[in-house]
Amino acid sequence: MGGSQTYPYGSTAAVRGHVLAALGVLKVATADQVRRLMCPGHKDNKAVRNAALDLARHGLTLLEGNTRDGQKLWGADPAGSGRGRRSPGPPGR
Repeated sequence: MGGSQTYPYGSTAAVRGHVLAALGVLKVATADQVRRLMCPGHKDNKAVRNAALDLARHGLTLLEGNTRDGQKLWGADPAGSGRGRRSPGPPGR
């Protein structure tokens, strides 16, 4: 982990916003599905995975399980599902 105290996985606001927007529509998706849909220019899904992990620390995403091939399925936390259009700021705002 090499990010800030607020986002220790080092995700950017843009990618966090992409994750929330995608999960607001899809409800459940793998990091690779979010990457292919929202940020296909990224060479792999590491940025999306890190964003999902950072958002989970703030209670906005949660792990819903795994696919048959072992990929994590991410979903929007019900409390966070209304924020799909805007990336969250620091806690307490």
